[in-house]
Amino acid sequence: MFAADAESRSSDGTPRRWLCHCSTPPILLATLEGGNVNLKIRDRYYHIEGVRGRIRATCPKCGQQHTIELGK
Repeated sequence: MFAADAESRSSDGTPRRWLCHCSTPPILLATLEGGNVNLKIRDRYYHIEGVRGRIRATCPKCGQQHTIELGK
């Protein structure tokens, strides 16, 4: 189950994008691929594997908290 601000997997199999729609273009919070979460923070990439449960992120622009729940 994904929050409303997470796009569903595209037909070409690319990762889903978890977005905050506070601005145009939207702010990318993370990409989601299966049970993996991929984060880019400045010049670093973090790949978190095997994630189950709830993840919270705060938009760096507007400060709104977003929650997403990955398969259990």
